[in-house]
Parts: sequence; structure tokens; C-alpha cells
Amino acid sequence: MSKKKSPRLIIGAFLLAGVAVAGIGTMLYHKPAQTVAARQDTGTAMQQVQVQAQAQAQALHGQVIFDTTQGSLPPQSSLTVQLVASNIADNEQKLARQVVIPVGEVSSPVDFTLPAVELDDTRTYVLKARISVGDTLLYADESAMPVDISHSAYRIHLAQVASSENIQTADKNQITGQIWLAEDLMSAGIIDNSHMTLQIAEVTPVADEAATKSYRATGSGGCNRYNASLILDEQSQVIKFDHSIPTTMMSCAEALLIQEGKFIDMLTKASSYKFSEHGMLYLLDDNQNPIGRFTLAEND
Repeated sequence: MSKKKSPRLIIGAFLLAGVAVAGIGTMLYHKPAQTVAARQDTGTAMQQVQVQAQAQAQALHGQVIFDTTQGSLPPQSSLTVQLVASNIADNEQKLARQVVIPVGEVSSPVDFTLPAVELDDTRTYVLKARISVGDTLLYADESAMPVDISHSAYRIHLAQVASSENIQTADKNQITGQIWLAEDLMSAGIIDNSHMTLQIAEVTPVADEAATKSYRATGSGGCNRYNASLILDEQSQVIKFDHSIPTTMMSCAEALLIQEGKFIDMLTKASSYKFSEHGMLYLLDDNQNPIGRFTLAEND
């Protein structure tokens, strides 16, 4: 015979089942609230990331305006626009962005765009601009333009610094920004149509405007291409190439290779330079003796 269950046991079982169901219900009730809170936190974080991304993607652009009624700019002219940041606490200045734009024979205005930069409200920013040919300043801003971090478009006016005559002749006797074709090597002449060239360009600084300028020389030795760093002072006309100038390793006629070796050797021995009345470029050795003569070549 089966035994009857005690009423107390039955009631206890129902009570335990009720507690369990209530517990599960409580867990299910609180879970959506936690999910909503987590979604809110995630949404806030995504908004913060989007705001930061927008700040990092901000680029400054605008126009530079200058008077060209006296004539067009020299062919080798360049426009430099800089964004300079100052620390409010110690007023330390730092070059944040820079762009250099060729503007030879270009009329005003000139459009510019500076690469994207994150503007920090703990710093002050100004825009500076100038037009020059080598070390000769042609136009400059009368005062730096303050930058409002909530705006990205600007218009900069430049004033003429050099005289009209100097502007028209500023590109003469400039060793940089030109392609020079060798006509004489160690007073021995050169092989016809060997086309040995020299081109010197300033390496644009990326951080510190006050840093020492650096230059690179590129060109052809008549067979191989070369690429060398050098020291250049356009005021004192001092020039010093690296003692070791790397070149490509192409196969050429023996006579061209011998001449190329003399050309590279001539560059390493140069210590200064000068220009003739007719615009010829002469490289000089330590004793001021001409070791190479160049004439201007047309840009490729």
C-alpha cells in the first residue's frame, strides 16, 4: 500500500517552488535594466570617439591674396603657409603644420590647404604666410592671423617686401630650384651629349621652423643617377657635398663611366660657388679654383 504524503510536505514543496519562481522573475526583471545601461554607456563612448575623430580630421584652408600689378611672380617663387601653435602656459611656439606651394607666374589669390590637425583649446594658434625665391623674401604677412578652433576657412593678405625690380630678378643667380647642366669638368671639357646635371632642393622641415636647413642634390652623372645630402649657405655661397655620394649601378660605355667618376669626385671637392655675369654657375675648390662649370637647363 502506498503511503499518503503529509500535508506539511506538500505545502513546503509549494512554498519552495514559489520562492524559486520569484527569484527567476526578479533576475529576468533586472536584466533588461542592466542591458539598457550598458547600451547607454556604449553610445556615450561612441559619441566621444566620433567627436575626437572630427577634431583630428579638421583641416585648415583658405586663400592668400597679394598684389601682382607690378608683374607676375618669378618662375621659382614658392608660397609657404604655416600653422604655429603656442603654449598658453609658457608661450613656447611650435610649428604644427606647413605647406609649400609653387606659385611662379601665378596670379592672386592662391588657394591653400593645411593637412588635418587636432586643435587643442589649451593652446593658441596663428597662421603665417610668405612668398619667396630661395632666401629672397618677396611678400610677407604684416601680422600673424589668429586661428579660431571653431573655424577652418581663412583669408591671408600679404604685403610686398621686395622692390618690383628685385621681384623680377629674384630668380637670377639662385643655385636652388634650378637644373644645372655641366659644360666643363676639371678644365678638361666633357663628352658630347653626356648630360651631367645638378639640381639642389631644400628639404622642407616638418617640425621646427628654427631648425638648420638641410638640402639634397640629385641629378645624372651622364650614366647613373645620384642622390646626396649637402651643406649650403646661399649668403656666403658655401657648398659642401657628402664625401660618399651614392649612385645607381647601370652599365654604360667605359668612357662615360670614367667621366662620371670624375664628375662625382668634382662634387665632393667643391667648397664654394659663384656666378658669372652671364649666369653661369662655377663650383670652386678649397683654393677658389674653378673645378666645374654649369649652365641653366630647361626643366623637364
